[in-house]
Amino acid sequence: MLVQASNVRVINVDARERDFKQAERWSDENVFSNRAYFMPEKQPAELGVDHIRESDAGIYRCRVDFKIGQTRNSKVNLTVIGKF
Repeated sequence: MLVQASNVRVINVDARERDFKQAERWSDENVFSNRAYFMPEKQPAELGVDHIRESDAGIYRCRVDFKIGQTRNSKVNLTVIGKF
């Protein structure tokens, strides 16, 4: 799974050739850093972000590549509502 904002990769989860629980995870230090986490046990899987900030708002693209099957791309608008 790859999540991008404005064509900048912000989080990547790579489970190629390994069990998903041992997937390699990477997150951009300048965007979500260690605040983002992937929840593969959810149906469908979800991306969570702790300590959300107003600056996190934006349109993100999620790309999922499969061993068998076509790559899926989705755009998600993250709207942050609250007092800061």
